Amino acid sequence: MFTVAAMGLLIRLAPPESRGRVSGAYASAFLIGSVLGPVVGGLLAGFGLRVPFLAYAAALVLAALVVRTQLTGRSGERRKAARRGRQCA
Repeated sequence: MFTVAAMGLLIRLAPPESRGRVSGAYASAFLIGSVLGPVVGGLLAGFGLRVPFLAYAAALVLAALVVRTQLTGRSGERRKAARRGRQCA
């Protein structure tokens, strides 16, 4: 359910001319993470059973920061475009 909802959201938010590229990047990242996640976690478990979870938490924070910096200006642009669309209607 998560993957279908996430893909739907990405496709809805992506500009029409780049939807294929966005869905391909998402699917690729998801599959690479599914394959490499257990491998990296297994290697990190040699340092202690908490280390893989700490590494995962750090990766999530890093991903959240990337999303925050990349989407900060775009949400404002979308709101302005939505307001213009309502005013014209």
